[in-house]
Amino acid sequence: MTACNPLQVQAFNTADVAEQIRATPGWVQHYQQMSARHFAGRVRYLDLQGVEIYEEQMNNALFSRWLSGTLTRLAQTLDPPSKEALTQQLLEDCLYILDNACVCLDHASLQRRAEERKIMKRVAEWAADTPEETLNLLELSQLAGVSLRQLQQAFKAYTGMSPTHWLRLRRLNSARRELLSRTASNTMVAQVAMHWSFWHFGRFSSSYRALFQELPSQTLARKHSGPCRRSS
Repeated sequence: MTACNPLQVQAFNTADVAEQIRATPGWVQHYQQMSARHFAGRVRYLDLQGVEIYEEQMNNALFSRWLSGTLTRLAQTLDPPSKEALTQQLLEDCLYILDNACVCLDHASLQRRAEERKIMKRVAEWAADTPEETLNLLELSQLAGVSLRQLQQAFKAYTGMSPTHWLRLRRLNSARRELLSRTASNTMVAQVAMHWSFWHFGRFSSSYRALFQELPSQTLARKHSGPCRRSS
């Protein structure tokens, strides 16, 4: 974008979910890395003085593709619309997309999704409140107040994985966040592992490396740097 263009689309390249969160200040967001690969994210930001527009390139949903195209066009045009007109158009487009997303599901499907979210919320709250506690599947279903089959179906529909797999990945992410917040001089990796219910250190290191492509000790020793920022 040239200097004469008053609409500056800011771009942030990130290499970690923690950096992705820091790239969207003022928002309360919680990310979990659930697939084994190096994380690579990007956030683009546009301030319309009252309306803040963010695009994250971690999601290929319809809304993300539409917003990506909008911000790309704004970054390339030399004669953009006024901020007031653009704000109104973006709000109308957002409402249209959200309205069409709602009508795609019938009442029974919406109710089922709501029940699945409640089950996930109960399990997630337990996992956050008691990081050192472990439960088997039957105990986890009793905690959620549903049958074992309902628990498994909810996790399959909502996350695409089993409850135990989801819980292990969640706790690996929590361990990573703790390692990133600590200093190597006063922290032992084993202490962090045990805090998140990983009692076999060798298995913890192996699972951690498979997910994040680095050892826990490397995360602890790594110097922190913010997301790379540039204007487009």
